Amino acid sequence: MKRSVRVVIVAAHDLTRNGIAALLKGGESGIEVVGVYRSLEETESTFKPDDSAVLLLEDALPPRQSLHPILRRLRRDYPNFHLIVLSSKLTSRYLQSLFDGGASGFVYLEDRLEDTLPIAIETVMLGSLYTSPQASTVLVWSRISRGNLALNSTDMEVLRLLNKGLSVKEVSERLEYHIRSVYRIRQKLCVALEVPTSDHLIDAARQKGLLGKVSK
Repeated sequence: MKRSVRVVIVAAHDLTRNGIAALLKGGESGIEVVGVYRSLEETESTFKPDDSAVLLLEDALPPRQSLHPILRRLRRDYPNFHLIVLSSKLTSRYLQSLFDGGASGFVYLEDRLEDTLPIAIETVMLGSLYTSPQASTVLVWSRISRGNLALNSTDMEVLRLLNKGLSVKEVSERLEYHIRSVYRIRQKLCVALEVPTSDHLIDAARQKGLLGKVSK
């Protein structure tokens, strides 16, 4: 039986905090919301350093307080936490600083949270970096990649089917994979080929000769 993913939500704004909690609790099984807090102080008084969870952290902070050192401290004190920042800010410099600080994921609050949050949680649990769709367009992935981007046979099969014009849903049905897994693979392909969105994926793959390899 697949173990559930433990998720902690920290958001100063009531609407963000309660909305995300309701969305995740009402979604598919496999995600367990184990804590919902207004501040990191409340969170850290509850959890132990060896606890494991995905931490969804809204970046609404007091003036002049930087998130970068907070992320570094959390990464040091809670090494088994996977950190995903929730934000309404969207600049490449800001995104770069978050990943440099130790974030594993970034979700832009104006993206479709019901779609992006489950994929984000699954992606970081697998050890990969994640940015939601609108954030991906402004982020220079090649500067923050942490390796582990080698394409395997499954990735190449997804690429081949996308090249044939199949939608993500159709690829999911053809390969009998969960649709979130196909989205995750497509994101990995975008990272590996250094393209900002999936719209550029096939052209980049053709330029690098990958489609010649997978179409045989």
